[in-house]
Amino acid sequence: MTEELTGRKEEIRLLDETYKTKGAGLVAVYGRRRVGKTFLIHTYFKKHLAFELTGMYNVSLKGQLQQFSKAMQKATGSACHYARRKTG
Repeated sequence: MTEELTGRKEEIRLLDETYKTKGAGLVAVYGRRRVGKTFLIHTYFKKHLAFELTGMYNVSLKGQLQQFSKAMQKATGSACHYARRKTG
């Protein structure tokens, strides 16, 4: 797995450490555009990802929730709708 990730020793060490923990976890990967963040995560976790979502820049909460709903539906194979706030 790591042979495809040259020059990423520190990142791989951190991902190894996170992956080996017993409990649930969250990995937030951030940085400049076009430096391989998505490739790093896809390559490292390619056999282990059950669900992933990439946030969208400059999109409303409604748009983010709709994107989350679509991604969750795709991952689970079932309809999943975001909760709507009751008004009135």
